[in-house]
Amino acid sequence: MGKISKAKLLEASLHHAGIQLRDTSKRGFTRATTAGLDQGLQQVFSQLFRDLGGLEESNGAFTAGDWDLADDHGMYLEFDEDTHFHRYRRQTLNLPWSAQLPWTNDYRRYCIDFESKARVFGGYWTGEAAERQFGPAAARRDFTGNGGPRWKQRALYDAVRDAVALHTEGIGLIRVSIHDRIDGVPLGKLLKPGKPLAPQQLRKLIAHRTIPVGTIAADTTPVGTTDQPHPRAAMSLV
Repeated sequence: MGKISKAKLLEASLHHAGIQLRDTSKRGFTRATTAGLDQGLQQVFSQLFRDLGGLEESNGAFTAGDWDLADDHGMYLEFDEDTHFHRYRRQTLNLPWSAQLPWTNDYRRYCIDFESKARVFGGYWTGEAAERQFGPAAARRDFTGNGGPRWKQRALYDAVRDAVALHTEGIGLIRVSIHDRIDGVPLGKLLKPGKPLAPQQLRKLIAHRTIPVGTIAADTTPVGTTDQPHPRAAMSLV
């Protein structure tokens, strides 16, 4: 039997806690895309793409890959492991609506504290599709030039999912990180085969990391004011 991924272990813990979210990769769920956002939001993404070093000929609508987990009622979950936390993701957490995301403050800190753990081998630093958007890669972990195209692409698509969940009625989003802690211990250490996470603590974490289905963002907050506490702590699954 092969090694069980952390994502699969989290899925098992969610089921143990009574939260029925499942893998979306083979179920035909609609992907998050900027094509359905209003013109002002699309302009923000066009500028973000340029700020990340994107090639102008690749600028346009951006569509993320499959969501990690979902239910049948519009709630999605993204489980963010080491490769999601670095300077480019931090950049995408300074968008006008970032203060309204319940994970912004934690994730911005993780991007500083754990960038050195973000993987660069095996296609994590660059790839053909990413270089078509962002140009050739620099040497691994070299930020003096063009940096890592795949890191940039992943950060861009994480921001797309954030924005779609925040600005689209009928879509909700939970973000959980490998660096989140339960009783002071990171999830990355707690997730083990045959040892589901404590249901009450897991549900508490999720409740504070959720954009509920049916939420439409309030007026956007200016860039840089991401220290506001998020006003929503409840979620339909809890």
